[in-house]
Formats: sequence, C-alpha cells, structure tokens
Amino acid sequence: LASDELEGRGPQTKGLELAAKHIEDVFVKAGLVGGGDNGTFRKPFEIPVDTQVSEKDTRLVFKTKGEKIELTTGEDFQALAAGGNGKANAEVVFVGYGINAPKLNYSDYEGIDVEGKIVVVIRREPQQDDESSVFDGKRTTQHSFIRTKLDAVKKAKAAAIIMVNDPYST
Repeated sequence: LASDELEGRGPQTKGLELAAKHIEDVFVKAGLVGGGDNGTFRKPFEIPVDTQVSEKDTRLVFKTKGEKIELTTGEDFQALAAGGNGKANAEVVFVGYGINAPKLNYSDYEGIDVEGKIVVVIRREPQQDDESSVFDGKRTTQHSFIRTKLDAVKKAKAAAIIMVNDPYST
C-alpha cells in the first residue's frame, strides 16, 4: 500500500483504485463478506476535488487607526477551500496555536473571548521539535491538523480564522 505504484492514493487516481482492489482481494481470501453496495466491499461517496479559491474574489485587508494594509492572494496569503464564503469585519484576537486539549490540560482559548472575532492561530503545535513535548514528542498529533483548528474556532463561535506559519514551516 505504500509503493510508488499507488501514487499516494489520492481521490480519483489509479493508485487509489489499485489499493482498493488489493484490499478487496485480501478480504475475499480471508472469507469476509462485503457490507457495501450489492454485497461488495465498496461504499461510494463524493469527495469534492475541484474546489477552487477565486483569487480575484478573495481579499484580505487589515484596517486599524486610519491605516489600511491590503494583502495579495497567492503572494502574501493563501485562502483555504474550507469553511465558508463571506466577509468578516471584527476585532482580531491572537490565540497562540489555537489548540484546546483538555486531556493534556492545555487550552489556548482559556480566558479569551473569541466569539464574533477574527482569530489568529499558529499552524501545527508547540514544542514540535521537542521529544518530551506533551503533544506526543516530535510526532504530529491531531491537535496540529487544520481541520482540528477549524473545528475549535467554529466551536468557539469566532467569525473567521487566519493561520500563520509556525517557525518550522517558514
């Protein structure tokens, strides 16, 4: 499953189809019965692969005390094809890495009201180059995933999110 022939197994690729066929063959050989459509091992679902961010319609402008800074899409920032469309005109609040991890007794949101505000978070997670990090040492955890950060911002009822690269990504 990790061979070059399988191309990383992205949606709608030959590699994904080869991997699926291999797994099906192993299941059949093991005597398993498929629970997918018509007794197969497959359950098709849609994955949008053509979502595009319209650069001409995407803007990021900071306004403060009479000063206006307009950033250029693709040069100064990159919009993600996640979340929703819209405008946000609100106070900007920095919340570190934007992680809420109760099991680790760690929350960047503790004591900070972000409801209706634009939240700025650092990508990834703190101590990512430290083997003794509470975030499972140097291994990447779900706390660094963009989706996890987006979910936390949504749960905190923020108006928008701006992610900045961490020191190891710049």
